[in-house]
Amino acid sequence: MIKQSELNAMTRTQLEALLKKVQKTLDGRSDGVRKTKAIVQLTKLAKKHGFSLDELMDSGGKKRVVKRGRGLAGRKVPPKYQDPDSPSLKWSGRGRNPKWVDAALARGLTMEDLKIR
Repeated sequence: MIKQSELNAMTRTQLEALLKKVQKTLDGRSDGVRKTKAIVQLTKLAKKHGFSLDELMDSGGKKRVVKRGRGLAGRKVPPKYQDPDSPSLKWSGRGRNPKWVDAALARGLTMEDLKIR
């Protein structure tokens, strides 16, 4: 708990900031109370009609799990770029640039120059 002497020592700006924090806390508590009351009322109403609140909130069947594919991640793709100085160095264009690509770009070459034709 903040003592009166501590409040007296605070500047107006500090007091206003404290007031905002207190108001936010109070608002959060009142929202929580309202939510609790609403849940109690809904539970009673559901029970009156022979259901539980969980049964009413269920989507009516098994929960559907959406599986997301990995897209192109992890799949091998053919190389698109090749080092003109060392043709054995190739790159698909995915991920970070290899050092040889950065070096070629620094020498003034473009990505188009590095493309495999």
